[in-house]
Amino acid sequence: MRRLAAAVLLLSLLKVSVCMQVNVPEQKRSTTLFASVTLRCDYSTSANLQDVLVTWRFKSFCKDPVLEYYSTAYQAALQLGQDPSNDCPDRQRTVRTVIQKKGSNEPMLGPEYRERRITIQNKADLVITEVMWWDNGVYYCSVDASGDTSGDSDKEIKLIVYHWLTVLLIVIGALLLILLFCICCCQCCPQRCCCYIRCPCCPEQCCCPEKAVMQHRMMKDAQRAMAPWIGGAAVIWTDE
Repeated sequence: MRRLAAAVLLLSLLKVSVCMQVNVPEQKRSTTLFASVTLRCDYSTSANLQDVLVTWRFKSFCKDPVLEYYSTAYQAALQLGQDPSNDCPDRQRTVRTVIQKKGSNEPMLGPEYRERRITIQNKADLVITEVMWWDNGVYYCSVDASGDTSGDSDKEIKLIVYHWLTVLLIVIGALLLILLFCICCCQCCPQRCCCYIRCPCCPEQCCCPEKAVMQHRMMKDAQRAMAPWIGGAAVIWTDE
């Protein structure tokens, strides 16, 4: 009886140890338009590898994690512990099958990807050549094996594609920050005032104070008004 119980326990442990496990080393990747990217995925199973079906599925973002990141709704969802980029039903987003591969057979592309240079290499790595803007979204690596139904059979990877407009906005924002920093660091005096913009971070120290500017202008106006009198007095003194 004890031997039977030990055998059952051993079989149960062996079954747990060989159950389906899908692993992705990176859960988030970013790339630019027309670049090539590899979404890595690996799996372990007790089934025959020729019976294993690898499927990559695509789901569009619910909210763009770049363009909408600083919006009030996005930040509020993050504060609640939610993922606003991926927390919505499938009926509100685009869902497509990218590619499938069974065993050592040739991969089969989905209907929307048949003109694309996409393949599966190694065991389950997805390779996308010339990334497009609409590739921006969540990719699911799903592995099905006959006879091996326990364990975790799919994992997700977020792929963020930086559009040229997004890159341009980031560059413009960086230039504006540099310009603001230069204005705030502009140490000037009333005689050579170079800042006429009220600096939001230190208006009285970096930019010329209005009081000092007005005093400087009044002194200049007074010098111009006194110039003829000073010149006339100098001429009379010379004649005498």
